[in-house]
Amino acid sequence: MKTCPACAAKATNEAAACPKCASDLTAVALNTLAPYGVRRWTYNKYILLAVLFPPAGIVVGINFLSKPSAPKEKLGESILVWALFACFVYYIIWKVKYQ
Repeated sequence: MKTCPACAAKATNEAAACPKCASDLTAVALNTLAPYGVRRWTYNKYILLAVLFPPAGIVVGINFLSKPSAPKEKLGESILVWALFACFVYYIIWKVKYQ
């Protein structure tokens, strides 16, 4: 039995396509596709980076920039720069992938 890398459905060894999603199950296709779940985890990492890190970094960075001590100001500046950099990187990834 073969397992479809796209949907995890079971297929016979002779099947050239998945009976559920019609993905190619030839030896070449099976060697080039990521196993089921890998694509979902990769996508979730980008969502986590895009949704949680930049806004939290911007809020924390501005909060630390407003503190009177020099080390906290420097830390706030660094966090703010990294958060804005993450926004920029996600934007570039989005443009390349969906445009």
